[in-house]
Amino acid sequence: MTNREAFGVYLRCQLEIGVQAVEKLSDFVFVAWAFANKEAAIREKINDALTFFWYTQGGRKYGKGIDNVVLWLGAEFDGDIDECRKIWSESDCSWAEEITKGFGEIRGDSDD
Repeated sequence: MTNREAFGVYLRCQLEIGVQAVEKLSDFVFVAWAFANKEAAIREKINDALTFFWYTQGGRKYGKGIDNVVLWLGAEFDGDIDECRKIWSESDCSWAEEITKGFGEIRGDSDD
């Protein structure tokens, strides 16, 4: 597996964490939050994600610059992809809990 393929796995994990957080919202909180935040989205900024992945997965050894990053992307991924997938999939959905508190209080039902 190349670093480019591993980056795809990383990116999917990050997007799945966002989906899981939204799924934790009750129907009321989900709809209220979505209407209140018209620009709400589940997405990753590709440049930020790639920079983080490059930095944490050995890209620095190849150096900065487009040519070096491209060379690194084509190189073999040195991690255990199954172990990395577990780590990358660890979810901190605390923001969903904060949203629920706020909109639950608006509704008058903080246990929602």
